[in-house]
Amino acid sequence: MSPEQKLYERAFEIIEAYGADRARWPEQERSAIEQAIVKNPKLQAHLHVHAALDASLKSLEVRPR
Repeated sequence: MSPEQKLYERAFEIIEAYGADRARWPEQERSAIEQAIVKNPKLQAHLHVHAALDASLKSLEVRPR
């Protein structure tokens, strides 16, 4: 597996685990992941989907039972 493919897979995993908010991503990997997203339309789309999901989750109202 090429280094680019490894970075793509890691970026995909990070977005899945932490969402689209870059501040939540592991600091030591953030820069490399941001660069991978700029270069890869599939990662851009994945980030966009998770940004929408994050926004939907933030809009939910949690009521105590």
